[in-house]
Amino acid sequence: MPRGRAWAAYRHLSNFVNGRIIGVRNRGEPFRQIAQIVGCSVMTAEQVVTRWTQDNSVARKAGTGPFRRTTP
Repeated sequence: MPRGRAWAAYRHLSNFVNGRIIGVRNRGEPFRQIAQIVGCSVMTAEQVVTRWTQDNSVARKAGTGPFRRTTP
C-alpha cells in the first residue's frame, strides 16, 4: 500500500485569507491569535507574514513543481 500525503489536511490559502493574515498582523496581534482567527496553523501565519515582508506579495509562485513531460 503506497504512503502518500493526506490531501484532506493540505490546502492552499486564498489571497483573501492571506490578506486577512496580513491585516490582523498589522493590528499587532500575535501569531497564535492570528491562527485562531483565520483558522490556520501558527507556522502558516508566520510564513505568510514573512513572505509579505520580504517580497511584498502573498501570491503563490507560478510554475513551481516538476516540468510536464510529453511523449513524442
